[in-house]
Amino acid sequence: MRISIIHTREICYYSGEFFLRRMEEALESIGCEVEYLELSHDDVDYDCLEDLLPEKEERSRYDAILDINSKLPYLTLEDGSPFLDRLNAPFYNWIVDHPLYHHPGLSFPLKNYHVLAIDQCHMSYMKANYPWLRSVDYLPIPGTAAFLSEDGERSSDNMTGEKVPGILVPATYLSKEECMEEWKRVIEKIRVKEDALGESGRLVRSFEDLINDLYQAWDPLQQPLEDLLFDYLVSRGEVAEEYAADSFAELMNFLYPLDRRVRYEMRYRYVRAAAQTGYPIRLLGEGWEETDLVRLANVEHIAPVPISMTYDLIADSEAILDINPLFYKGVHDRVPSAMANGVPVFTNMNQRANLTMNRRNGVFYYHTEDELKDRMKEWQELSEHNPQELIEMRWNAYSRWKADLSWDAAASRFLCLVRDNAWK
Repeated sequence: MRISIIHTREICYYSGEFFLRRMEEALESIGCEVEYLELSHDDVDYDCLEDLLPEKEERSRYDAILDINSKLPYLTLEDGSPFLDRLNAPFYNWIVDHPLYHHPGLSFPLKNYHVLAIDQCHMSYMKANYPWLRSVDYLPIPGTAAFLSEDGERSSDNMTGEKVPGILVPATYLSKEECMEEWKRVIEKIRVKEDALGESGRLVRSFEDLINDLYQAWDPLQQPLEDLLFDYLVSRGEVAEEYAADSFAELMNFLYPLDRRVRYEMRYRYVRAAAQTGYPIRLLGEGWEETDLVRLANVEHIAPVPISMTYDLIADSEAILDINPLFYKGVHDRVPSAMANGVPVFTNMNQRANLTMNRRNGVFYYHTEDELKDRMKEWQELSEHNPQELIEMRWNAYSRWKADLSWDAAASRFLCLVRDNAWK
């Protein structure tokens, strides 16, 4: 099978290229022919894509095209036709955040458009709101292992040896003020629409009321934002058009500052709770240096690094604190990456997203701040009084990752999806 990976959009800490390169390696290891094209730079020349096009009416030489949060749906040829339609191959857009952020790119009714989702609720959402998509399937970002031996196996020294003291928190932080600036930009966008419709302030006032009501009501551990918004509109007998949106999906796109604000406020609360235990906390990522947390004696801020280096830091750590980015029924890659490196992980991920991620495999679930403190205490007592059980957890986690949560497993799953969707 021949796959073309075309990387058009970089994401935080250069993770877009990193993830696609890992998929390239995994696909090649199971016999695929993979062509990789790097087009994520600002000064990129898209003319090189013309070399990929088949002769008119001919079938593409590729069995599938893959990208992450792709710009490819936006590209058109000189005659105005979509590049991807002319390429005439199944295109897979791996959406690695909530699809509300990617509404414009999902709105193109291309002929052979497929999407991969990292959350089962995201999958249902896209099936409901973008009916032209040929398929929407669930494929979480797998875990990445560091310090593997030449034969690809975990070193026992890394599982049983000394670790850097403290709990690593690989996460970005954005302040309320920065989130509010994003909010203002959305309001300005609505104001432009409002002026065109001659509504004189009504739509802006309605949207401000909406986003404030949703902010007060939303508990992301109880329901995803799309369900909250749907219930809100139904309870008031309203539709998205009353908020200057052309569709429910566009209104969700307007709400991205709400998603961001709640996400970062949750991160702050959980990190604060972890720090209150007195245990060493190591914050890895942008934004934390602006918070009062870094002034605490037991908190260390580590400057951001490319994601390729993050896994080395994970592997060296005693434990990881994962704060799920509001994936209601999805897997955050930090959890399988902790498992890949035999590192215990505290996560507020919904356990129903993957029942094999459990305490036996070093995954400690929490929901409230008090529960996080309790799980940390359990882990500390285990480390002090039953270190052998902790070592068994490390090996169990690694074995589960290797079987089901690795890049090899994800590549095999992707090929199965490509084959299955070809017959639909």
